[in-house]
Amino acid sequence: MIDAELDIRPIEPGDKLAGLSLGHADFQPLKTFAKRDAVKFHQAGLARTYGAFDSRRGNKLAGYVTLVCGQVTIEGQLTRDAQAASFPHQHLPTVKLARLAVDVDYRGGLGQTLVNLAIGIVRDQVASQVGCRLIVVDAKKRSVGLYENVGFTMLDTPANRRIVGAAHVCRSDQAIELRRMSCLLYDRGELPEEGRRNDGIRPATRQGWRPT
Repeated sequence: MIDAELDIRPIEPGDKLAGLSLGHADFQPLKTFAKRDAVKFHQAGLARTYGAFDSRRGNKLAGYVTLVCGQVTIEGQLTRDAQAASFPHQHLPTVKLARLAVDVDYRGGLGQTLVNLAIGIVRDQVASQVGCRLIVVDAKKRSVGLYENVGFTMLDTPANRRIVGAAHVCRSDQAIELRRMSCLLYDRGELPEEGRRNDGIRPATRQGWRPT
């Protein structure tokens, strides 16, 4: 990973969002989204995207994460949770980590930082103000390990077993019977306090910030 001074912030019109190098054809939709749709969706309130920009290289986009609202069907463990709270509905409110991409030159910690940022935003700004039970993500097979490392649980479902094999699913007693990976708010992957502003965004430092 190259030396970089990264500023992580919400994207803005005029940001340079093209030119990500993601390494594998599976990730082409992430490049297309950044170039074509990210600012448009951000301005329309359809998604919120936070970019990591390298000020040493003309504010090149090093990576980004996109969040949207969502819901999941109540089933499995969530059924007991909902019944305990006398929750009358068939779905629980969530925030979905809809996109995550890191340029190949900046891998080695930035992906985890962006996920921690997303969890911090949801915990501190969303769940503290409105109902939000879970953070969810539909992960590509190549990305499962990253999410597990920051506390997400691969759910024990037939679809997930076909993806990663039974030995890698349901490794926590907090697993919830959904058709995706999920992370219980407040239980996993908390954003480190060091270097965090009140809005949950880690600022760049004058000496240059290097993901670890």
